[in-house]
Amino acid sequence: MENNYAYKSPQTLSKWVITFIIISLIFSIASIIGSMIEWNTYNQYSGSDTFDNLGPQDMAKVAAVAVGVHLPKTFFFIVSILIFLIWIYRVHQNGRALQLDGTIYAPGWSVAFYLIPLVNLVLPLLSLLHLHKGGTKRAADIQKSEEQPKVWLIYAWWILFWSSYLLSIPGNLGAEEETFEQLKGEIPSFLASEVIYFIAGVFLIFIVKKVTKVQEKAA
Repeated sequence: MENNYAYKSPQTLSKWVITFIIISLIFSIASIIGSMIEWNTYNQYSGSDTFDNLGPQDMAKVAAVAVGVHLPKTFFFIVSILIFLIWIYRVHQNGRALQLDGTIYAPGWSVAFYLIPLVNLVLPLLSLLHLHKGGTKRAADIQKSEEQPKVWLIYAWWILFWSSYLLSIPGNLGAEEETFEQLKGEIPSFLASEVIYFIAGVFLIFIVKKVTKVQEKAA
């Protein structure tokens, strides 16, 4: 069967992915601190008050957290996703180029899986698992070693990522004119979401490094 794919080292791309994940995680920590500042600010007012009731200093404080922390966190999160998807495309392209054993999805589909609702619950996980197992087997054969795929890292990351997302939903569904009582009630789930998101990000760094290293050995 003709192979129309060419191997390209994912090493440089993986460094960019890891760099932006780290930046995103730094802003995640800042977001946790910022949310605690917001909670303390709202706590000074009646539970039925809204943003219209904030004093000038408190309004400036909340705005500074939104513009200086939450906004750049969202920006770097989006950039991290885009670079990660480019990396996903590259490593699956390499998987096809190296003709790895197992089900290696086409690079375009491997990216699309992350973007299609419901499909993105399972297929991105399966795609990365198949790729990593196939790469590890080839690397072990070439290196004459007992290379073992650390699939538990991928499972842990996937579970943590979706747990973080589900915990963040209440805050994203809030009404436009929420009272401070409602906002304070959403902050605990948001904080839990951010903590889990941070842990998931750390796992993802190890996954990117591991998959990249395996592919370099398998090439």
